Amino acid sequence: EVREADGRLHWYSTTKVPFKNWEQKVVGIVGISRDVTQRRQAEEVITINLALQQARNRILEMRSEADWQPLVEVVLAQLRTLVPFYACGVNLIDWQAGTLTAHSPDLKGARFPLPPGLAAVFRQAREKGGYVYRRTQAEMRQCGDAPELLALQIRSVLDVVFSGGTLAVNSTEENAF
Repeated sequence: EVREADGRLHWYSTTKVPFKNWEQKVVGIVGISRDVTQRRQAEEVITINLALQQARNRILEMRSEADWQPLVEVVLAQLRTLVPFYACGVNLIDWQAGTLTAHSPDLKGARFPLPPGLAAVFRQAREKGGYVYRRTQAEMRQCGDAPELLALQIRSVLDVVFSGGTLAVNSTEENAF
């Protein structure tokens, strides 16, 4: 894995063998490398599509509020294959009541008031079909993220917004995603 000067990431497959002189003493190394970036990117697309299909299948199997936890477990397992993170979960938002119900391994259906700052940025992202990315704790504070996240040393949060809530992923690293 190599980051090029323009910031793009490339992957290379490299083979090296010892180079010997006429006395069979190693005097150097001969190597060849091949750019396998396209293959690696295609593998990532397949992995992402598999993860999405497994999540869709779990959603179709849902019958009650209690079925959110198995979905979160599938999302968590698939997401771990794609990106390093601290925690993730599905947040259901009741826009009229201004509450957020968090479904994660730790917060199994816990309900919280939705901070006004987060509600505003979530609404904007929902209208655009996008996401809300807080890259630093300063941005998290500005949006009104829970003090509990800051106390856990969470330094970046990515919320992928859908009509009924968000898929939230966080990290203890700034600019993690």
